[in-house]
Amino acid sequence: MSIITFTRTRKDNTRHEIIIDTLNNTISIDYGTNIIPVMRLTKNADFVIKLNKTSVSTCSIDMLTYALQNDVSVFDNIVFHIMRIDREITTGKKMSRAAFYNIYFDDENGIDDLVDFFNLASHSTRQLIIRDHMCDDHTAKMSGMISYSTSVECNRFCLARMHCNHAVCKHCFAYRQLGIYADQRKKLKRAHAIATRCEWSIADIPFIDYKMFPYFRLESFGDINNTIQVNNYNILADTLGKLYGIKTTLWTKNPGIIQKAINDGMQLSEYLTIGLSSLELNKPEIDKTKKYSFIRFLFTVYDENYISEHNININCGGRHCLSCLNCYELAANSNELILINEKLK
Repeated sequence: MSIITFTRTRKDNTRHEIIIDTLNNTISIDYGTNIIPVMRLTKNADFVIKLNKTSVSTCSIDMLTYALQNDVSVFDNIVFHIMRIDREITTGKKMSRAAFYNIYFDDENGIDDLVDFFNLASHSTRQLIIRDHMCDDHTAKMSGMISYSTSVECNRFCLARMHCNHAVCKHCFAYRQLGIYADQRKKLKRAHAIATRCEWSIADIPFIDYKMFPYFRLESFGDINNTIQVNNYNILADTLGKLYGIKTTLWTKNPGIIQKAINDGMQLSEYLTIGLSSLELNKPEIDKTKKYSFIRFLFTVYDENYISEHNININCGGRHCLSCLNCYELAANSNELILINEKLK
């Protein structure tokens, strides 16, 4: 279908109609007398509606139509603006994509709506949604990296481990941040739903500027939850690796979920490096790594006393990831387990 029409009858019985031509990528209105000359829908970084004198632009027809279906004000704003353009008045409204998510998918019911919307959306829109829930503005140690993470608040494994006496999870940095940054909390919840409840395909994986981001991190804040998520991450890593040469690394305390996905038929991508995170402080789980052939490195956190008493070599924590890359540039044919040690923050 190339034509999508939205009609609304106003209180004064005037009839307004918005016509979106998906084939020619244009939008126009009919408000009872004639159709205003069409305007081009362009694809840019601002969504839902960026209105100016020459265009009504959107990055996704799927998102625009969703807004029109669920928000009368969006319909009225488009009609009002185009009518004003006809009178050579150039003011308009602009809504960012972040605002789009916060307006329509802000609560628990909204998360269910987002999953439904994602599953029905075109591949181009699914790419945008996945890309919107990546983080490419990390600071400090991870500055210059790009990542996709989920919420620890939604992960039953993470929540359970926070009550273990000696678990490093008691000092969870991600959980502390969720109480400080409300927008990040919402974003990670949405990212969790998209990754754990929706099945991705190769066509859903967005373009990543490989010259700017040659390395990709999975779960800088959370952990894997189920085999759906594992399969999605595997597809993401394999696609980014084959198309752009990007190397992807995943940290996890839940390797059993990955093993289950493999047992169910998933072929682990050569572009996905997996590291095991030790559960307890000062206790590298070397024996556990032997149970899983796909574990390439072991990440363990030590406190200051243990470091001094046992002369532990700390090779993570004070460095900038991009200047270190111990977790990303592992020898492809080496079976040696790499030990990555970090000091408790």
